[in-house]
Amino acid sequence: MLTRAICQQRYPSRIAALKTASPPTTRLLSTTITGRLAATAHRRLPKQRDTSVEKQYSDTLLLPRTDFPLRANAVKRDPLFRERCTDRLYAWQKTRSSDGREFTLHDGPPYANGDLHMGHALNKILKDIILRYKLLRGYRINYVPGWDCHGLPIEQKALANADRSKLTPMQIRARARTCALEAVEKQKEQFRSWSILGDWDRSYLTLTPDYEARQVRVFGQMVKNRLIYRRYKPVYWSPSSRTALAEAELEYRDDHKSRSVYVHYPLTTMSEQASVSALIWTTTPWTLPANTAIAIGNDLAYGIVRVEGQSSHMLVAMDRLEALRPLLEKQGNVEVVATIEGRDLVGCQYRQPISQSTCSILHGDHVTSGSGTGLVHTAPAHGQEDFSLCRQHSIELINCVDDDGRFTEKAGPFAGLSVLKEGTGAVIAWLREHGLLLDEHAYTHNYPYDWRSKQPVILRATWQWFADVTDIREDAAQAIASTIEHVASVFAQHGSNAWWQLSTQELLPPSYAAQYEQYRRGMDTMDVWFDSGTSWSMLPNHSCLPLLASPPADVYLEGSDQHRGWFQSSLLTSSKAHGHKMSKSIGNIILPRTIIEGGPDKKKQPAYGSDVLRLWVASTEYTRDVTMSHAVVANVAESMRKYRSTARFMLGCLYQFDLAAHKVDYNALLPIDQYLLHELHRFATTITHAYEAFAFNRVVQELNRFTNAQLSAFYFESIKERLYADDQQSLARRSAQTTIYHIIDVYMRVLAPITCHLAEEIQLFSSSTWSKPLDSVFQSGWLPLEDRWCNAALEQEWTTLRHLRAQFYQLVEKARQTK
Repeated sequence: MLTRAICQQRYPSRIAALKTASPPTTRLLSTTITGRLAATAHRRLPKQRDTSVEKQYSDTLLLPRTDFPLRANAVKRDPLFRERCTDRLYAWQKTRSSDGREFTLHDGPPYANGDLHMGHALNKILKDIILRYKLLRGYRINYVPGWDCHGLPIEQKALANADRSKLTPMQIRARARTCALEAVEKQKEQFRSWSILGDWDRSYLTLTPDYEARQVRVFGQMVKNRLIYRRYKPVYWSPSSRTALAEAELEYRDDHKSRSVYVHYPLTTMSEQASVSALIWTTTPWTLPANTAIAIGNDLAYGIVRVEGQSSHMLVAMDRLEALRPLLEKQGNVEVVATIEGRDLVGCQYRQPISQSTCSILHGDHVTSGSGTGLVHTAPAHGQEDFSLCRQHSIELINCVDDDGRFTEKAGPFAGLSVLKEGTGAVIAWLREHGLLLDEHAYTHNYPYDWRSKQPVILRATWQWFADVTDIREDAAQAIASTIEHVASVFAQHGSNAWWQLSTQELLPPSYAAQYEQYRRGMDTMDVWFDSGTSWSMLPNHSCLPLLASPPADVYLEGSDQHRGWFQSSLLTSSKAHGHKMSKSIGNIILPRTIIEGGPDKKKQPAYGSDVLRLWVASTEYTRDVTMSHAVVANVAESMRKYRSTARFMLGCLYQFDLAAHKVDYNALLPIDQYLLHELHRFATTITHAYEAFAFNRVVQELNRFTNAQLSAFYFESIKERLYADDQQSLARRSAQTTIYHIIDVYMRVLAPITCHLAEEIQLFSSSTWSKPLDSVFQSGWLPLEDRWCNAALEQEWTTLRHLRAQFYQLVEKARQTK
């Protein structure tokens, strides 16, 4: 062969032949050796083979031998390695010396409701990969799993077959607690089937008295620091759930259709010669009964427009006139009769037609000429910007919507109607009847929905508690510390049930007990994000206040849906206390359990085991939305089979290789073996950088490249002749075995954080080769590299040789096709 001839001229030592054979299959069969066996390389074997002759020849070869199974049979084999790489390993690492290096990953608690889905797998396995990598780097790791056990979904599940009106709060809480605890045990079992490393015996639950006491103390510290206040202001409200929602509890749909309207609001202080109406546009006609102002922009120019056929002139922003012209010209010819600066409109008054009250035009910083008419309908009970503007001008808000999303008596003729359903139509009909409706059309836009009920929400003013992270409230809080600490102590002893079971006098500290009649217990529900967001207080060394002189954890890793929820709550409570995607409803989900155990039809959905699930997680670009399909899983499983067959081949080649007796010094290795160690060094360095950056998809990509391009397609094919046919004690054979030993030693440690079961299995079957066998691969440390392996000159030479080899085989293939 060309490469062999070049190598033999350059290197007098024996160089393995580089053959055109395909990469090694998962079967360890005899390979025809060029120049050593009968010339059968290009001859088809007869259908009826003489097995006795084959055996006669195969007995002359040193073929790979190993008991390492060809097939994973992961469902049965994974549990055999689970304890050694989870519970036993976690206990071992807590007692070993780590030179003071500790790594804490804080677990954002999953919700204790329902089966685990692929989002859970992505979350927990990514954390586990980080922890296992840090463990291999010599850190003592801290990871305590937890569960979020409070919230409306659990309560709804608990009441699914019950009449809520016949149950007391304590009975409802007991039912919810039972549901949560059942879900915790079920989810814990599934998490552990993925071989998640952690302190499972000390898992934290947000419903335990200790946790609730810590939460109250964190809240109290925030109150003491004047970060908590109560205010009547608009919040997202879910009529379907009858509860306020945090930003993180919203899902936005871009296909929501609203009935948008253009409405006349008659001005009362504009012109004595002609009537003028402010033209406003809104996508929420149901908020018009709550209108208390119109907002304009000081720096915008406005035009008084006469439209043929209309009884009054219209006031619109000049920048919006061209966009509005088609709408206005449907009524008749359009003419601008006068212009006026926005700042000159401030203070003008208009008549609110539904309530018949007189309201004012105000300047609003939020008003632009990008949409609408340049005049913004303002209802402070139903919009954040509206609320802020009216609060600046001491304008009282009007809330005429109840908890069920229906108009109250304050809405006059619309009382009792659902604002999102018939109420909207009733308001539009009333405007049309009174000659105030210029136009109506459907408008498709992005709109918030309740993440639980999947129904649209509204903005509605209610009394709520808020965390103010920008302003310091001026009113001093009296005796906060003693009251909060007393309530926290009560929670620690009796749990939060005490809030319902004990009297007001018992809930107050002794110094306030005598005045108990002046106090009443609040029945507001603490936000679930605050509930789980104070879980950092459960971390080691952060159990008491004062809080967080140093960061509580090294890593928070959660899904993008957590950014405004758990991440933000954790950050604010800790720092401020001290100072077509997959969908159940669509039915296109793939459960982690299906990947591990297989589906009903094992041919279509085979049981891949947890390592394939873990490898899929590692291969994803998890900083973006992740896609999943059965085809993707099958591709990942194929990579897994390749890793396994590669490891099996190397283990077979190390049969009867004793490291202490047979290891060849680096300087005595054949050049191709030295070159492979150079490539191994580069591979290991790249892998380490990727692990350090938590870029696990790059780890998988580099692992696949090294496995296929460097090992299977090149090195393994190059060394088979001397491995199979050279004398067992020859330098050439021992040189290859020494190189394979170094490769598999690095290979299994690279695999370990991701495919921990496969790595443990490799460790077990290679223990006879190691001078000091270990109980777990994770006790072996990170990649054992030697600086002298890195050889740039050797790389340049072999790059040239491999280039020539590739060109030669292209010519051979071309000749074969034209023969």
